[in-house]
Amino acid sequence: MMTLTPTEVAVAGFVVAAVFGLVCFFLKRMLTQVDKKTDDNSRGLQELKDTTVTKEDFREEVQKLDADVESIKASYVPRKEYKEDIQAIKAEFRDETKKLTADVEEIKANYLTRTDFYRVQARTDQQLEKILDVLMQMKGDRANGKE
Repeated sequence: MMTLTPTEVAVAGFVVAAVFGLVCFFLKRMLTQVDKKTDDNSRGLQELKDTTVTKEDFREEVQKLDADVESIKASYVPRKEYKEDIQAIKAEFRDETKKLTADVEEIKANYLTRTDFYRVQARTDQQLEKILDVLMQMKGDRANGKE
């Protein structure tokens, strides 16, 4: 068997300690990198969960949108029909406007304005005042014996 000198044992111990230290260093470094990657992956996974929807949620949303589309189809009025309806409304509006214009013209022709009424009424009042004055004069002449 071979015997080792104390120097050889010390060198062998140093080499084993150095190899063990290097293995521990690289193992620690590797574990740190794995932890960092795990944290990055966890953050990425959380971000992915926050920004995506599940298939079930997606299907529900698609069903809602399909129902909305069907609702729109049910109440949709084609452009041609819409234009026809607008033209009919415009024609009806024109007819009503013509009728109202004719009514206004008839009113202008057959009725007095307020100022005309007041003017005629004032003239009538003046004529009544004159008649009253004449009657009062006639009554006064009778009372004085002049007839």
